[in-house]
Formats: sequence, structure tokens, C-alpha cells
Amino acid sequence: MEGVAAAASIAGILALVGQTIDGLEKLKEFYAKLATASRTVDRFLQEINSLLRALNGIEEILAKLPDGKADIHAASLRVQVEACSTDTFDWLKKAQELRPSTNKGGKAWFKSFWIVAGKDKVDDIRTELSRHRHALNTSLALIGRSLDIHSYQQMRKLDEKMDSLALLSTQEVREV
Repeated sequence: MEGVAAAASIAGILALVGQTIDGLEKLKEFYAKLATASRTVDRFLQEINSLLRALNGIEEILAKLPDGKADIHAASLRVQVEACSTDTFDWLKKAQELRPSTNKGGKAWFKSFWIVAGKDKVDDIRTELSRHRHALNTSLALIGRSLDIHSYQQMRKLDEKMDSLALLSTQEVREV
């Protein structure tokens, strides 16, 4: 029963990661279309790219995670991905709402965006992107460590079995 729940949990995380990646790609495209991107927007896009790389890595790792290995760390990762996803779609919605239909071009949009949101808002979003990336990377590290521990325990068991087989083998040789 736990295996089914673990598989469902991982499948849910994978779906959410996919949605978040899609949202971040749209957000990235939205800001990348600005004709005169400032250094702030460049840094903003770098933060988005960094978070996208982290989410793509999560997607790859979760797809390779052995069945039944979802634990408290995977649950924590799910919560963090959900928070990241919620923030991503909120930012995307705000950015789309700010884009005025009467002004043409990225420069006009960027000016109105700057007036409405201000540099501080963009910096706040960048900080949140960085925070999400850090939290996701920490969760991935914890999952990796728990898999390392599991592998070590399996190797110890295998080593003990090999020792007992070697002992049996030497006992059989003495008896002959």
C-alpha cells in the first residue's frame, strides 16, 4: 500500500514540476520579449533560468527515483514545488495584467511596468526565485543523502551475506 502511495506522490510531484516549468518558461518568454532589457531584467531572467534548471533536474531525478523511495524528503519537496508553482503563476498573471494593450513594443510596456511595479518588485521576485531554488536544491540534497544511506545499508547487508557465504564455503572445503 505504501508503494502505491509513494508512486502517486512522485507522479503528483512530477506533474506539478511540469506545470511549474511550463509557467516559468512562459514567464521567461514574457520578459525576454522586452526590446530594451535592462540589467535588472537580465538578472531577473538569469534567476528564472537558474530555477528552470533546478526544476528540470528535479524532474529528471524524480523520474529515476526507485519505487518505494519516496519519504519525508519527497513530501517536503512536493510542498516546496507547490509553493514555487503558486508563486510562478501569480507572477505570470501579474506580468500579463500589467502589459498595456494600448502601448506597442517592449520599451513602452517596460516603462509602464516600471512605474506600476518598480525595481523593488522585480528585485523581490528575484529574491523569491532564488529562495525557491535554494529550498528545492536543499530538498534534493536531502533526498540524495537518504538514497546514499539506503545504498550504504544495502551494501552492508550484501557484505554480511558474502562473509557468511565465504564462511560456509571454507567450512565445506574443510569437511571434504
